[in-house]
Amino acid sequence: MKHIEAGDPMTAEIVSVVTSTSFKDVAKLLAQHDNNGLPVVDEEDRVLGVISECDLIIRLTAEHPLMSEAPGGRGTPPSEVSHRHPT
Repeated sequence: MKHIEAGDPMTAEIVSVVTSTSFKDVAKLLAQHDNNGLPVVDEEDRVLGVISECDLIIRLTAEHPLMSEAPGGRGTPPSEVSHRHPT
């Protein structure tokens, strides 16, 4: 098996979003840049967490009338749905 390092598949161009970025814009950026996740940063470009395709699916599923009781349901801001930075 070929040895693969973390830097091999990584993306060099970093595209990030802020906590106020709409889910629609996050989805567009994910598609445009062929990523499955984006860092969420503050005003000083410090990473607060990561929002992923999975986070969007969970949120959109939760907004469906049959799934309204699921975690991340209506009214949950992106900052609460995204994965927190480990620090």
